[in-house]
Amino acid sequence: MHLCGAVILAAGASSRMGVAKQLLPFEGQPLIVHIARIALVSEVSSVAIVLGAHAEVCAMAVADLPVRVVNNPHWQEGMASSIRAGVDALGSEVDSLVILLCDQPQISPALINALISTGHPLAACRYGQTVGPPVFISRPFFEELRGLQGDTGAKSLLKAHAEKVGWVDFPAGANDLDTPADYARV
Repeated sequence: MHLCGAVILAAGASSRMGVAKQLLPFEGQPLIVHIARIALVSEVSSVAIVLGAHAEVCAMAVADLPVRVVNNPHWQEGMASSIRAGVDALGSEVDSLVILLCDQPQISPALINALISTGHPLAACRYGQTVGPPVFISRPFFEELRGLQGDTGAKSLLKAHAEKVGWVDFPAGANDLDTPADYARV
């Protein structure tokens, strides 16, 4: 049986938003809860939420959910440190990971499931003129994820192994929440 875990990246300081975007209301609940609930009803076997800047209040928001809270003390180093923390938390328990961003509220269980079921060892979403998260990474690439540095996600991994990447169209992926204007639009 193939086990896939979900890693939700929610460690950032939300400096462009001006408030902890993880806690912004979305569909009647904090954004971080919304994303976690979506992951929990998908085909993933476990969910880890990587926290950093607003760890204490975010952990309280998800306290009633069956998720693993992972504190990333190095969150200021950038996204790569949170990816490493997520891989370290779930990597030994699963065969693959789906990496989700806390600020993409329009993800769905169907999208997560589509990434898992492309049949490719890597998968990512296409939106606008770019590709990006959520992404699916199988175990043979976990060490490369652990090697990422700075404020980079898995895009370099996807480029390095382009022939192994499956694609899922996700036009709403372009609607991430970085600024108050983004939040108002979505």
